[in-house]
Amino acid sequence: MNTVPKISIIIPVYKAEAFLNRCLDSVLAQTFQDFEVICLNDGSTDNSWKILEKYARLDKRITIINKDNTGVSDTRNIGLQQASGDYILFMDSDDCIHPQTLEITYFLAHKHNADLVYYRYIAKDYTEIGQYLSNMFDKNKIKSRVVDNVLEYATEKNHGGSSWKIRHGFIWAYLFKKSFIQNVKFSTNLKIGEDLVWLLKVLYKKPVVVLTKLPLYFYIPNSNSALNRMNKLLYIQDMIAGLLETWHVFQNADKYDKKLYIREFAWPVMIPIVRNIKHLQSESDKIIAKKAVQKLYQSGLVVNPRTFKALKCYFRIKRLVKK
Repeated sequence: MNTVPKISIIIPVYKAEAFLNRCLDSVLAQTFQDFEVICLNDGSTDNSWKILEKYARLDKRITIINKDNTGVSDTRNIGLQQASGDYILFMDSDDCIHPQTLEITYFLAHKHNADLVYYRYIAKDYTEIGQYLSNMFDKNKIKSRVVDNVLEYATEKNHGGSSWKIRHGFIWAYLFKKSFIQNVKFSTNLKIGEDLVWLLKVLYKKPVVVLTKLPLYFYIPNSNSALNRMNKLLYIQDMIAGLLETWHVFQNADKYDKKLYIREFAWPVMIPIVRNIKHLQSESDKIIAKKAVQKLYQSGLVVNPRTFKALKCYFRIKRLVKK
């Protein structure tokens, strides 16, 4: 095995003792062996550290970084600094990967000289994914598509469009060439939506992307995840802050890419933001949310609603701004 691994797997760990074993077991079961695992213990107060120590003793490819709790964005930034592999794969500590995830993605990346490889994910309880984990693929027969403007395929919408569509900005659904992403940092001021903001900055750089429909990642629902525990006001504030941050980038894009960004990302994010404002309980929270929406409106991003849902959202924003 080479001294420098081909792939670095970055796993932030925070109070993950209930599912960390199955996550690391799926990594060590990979058919592709030339990798390192960087586990960043983000100030866990449970037994996560002991579990990580156990696996590090079993396999020298596993490195543990023990740190104060600073959040997932700062943790991933540290992981990127420490990674030595040619490619990067992010995982959440409550999820699993298919045994051939590294083999297939590395093969496709090299075959097409790609900056990113996108694959599908399956969201199911851990007890339901056994049949998918046992299904093995011939990498020479994999159907894939190479694209040089991935914004034409990416969206935050839930439904519709080509079967090749990339739905939702989940960074764990990609293999990344390290040299392409190493200067893109995660926003440490965001607790929600930080992965979408980071990914949009990457996509803005026009990577060559290989798309495959194979399900290689397993998102295991976790009731204790940050998303499931989110505060509605924090969600509104962070998602608006994320939109403003990405809009600052895409304002410099050409007309076509700017239109794609507004249609496929901005409006699908603005719609749930406005929907959540209606459910705020306290008047003080509503005032804070209104000020955030006003800032969003003043940015010039709230334009060109093309769907009925976006149009309803547009008029709701207009009413909020005038109040």
